[in-house]
Amino acid sequence: ASNFAAAGPQRRSLLFIAFGAEEIGLLGSRHYVREPTVPLTNIRAMLNLDMIGRLYGEDVQMYYSEEDRKLGRIVRRAARQQGLRLKRTNQFIGRSDHAPFERAGVSVMFAFSGMHPDYHRPTDDWEFIDVGGATDIANAIQQIAYELANDRGPRDR
Repeated sequence: ASNFAAAGPQRRSLLFIAFGAEEIGLLGSRHYVREPTVPLTNIRAMLNLDMIGRLYGEDVQMYYSEEDRKLGRIVRRAARQQGLRLKRTNQFIGRSDHAPFERAGVSVMFAFSGMHPDYHRPTDDWEFIDVGGATDIANAIQQIAYELANDRGPRDR
């Protein structure tokens, strides 16, 4: 968010949100979709970063709306330019904060570095974070957001 603020205005506005209560039913993201601060029809895409801290040289798992071919091209290009190996996944299609947006017709992208033994456990702590891998994923997401924020064309469906 600070990088975008420093870069100045983009063609489209960017909204950065941290949702709560994902683990107990996507309560925060479901609430936002029911009562958005901007019309959902004005949202180009929802980019969801969920557990991106344990890449350790593995493939970054990404889900993105199949019908939005332009988003898919942008995602694949950004991953390639960051040197990330991309694995398209449907594993968590309805279990993270992007799901309510997609059900409401908003294109989504979900990035995930994979399951691990500490998933949803108190042992999942900061010292296990792969800082380099998380940075590569965050840089790819920043590139995706920048392209979407400055794209002049409609969704390519």
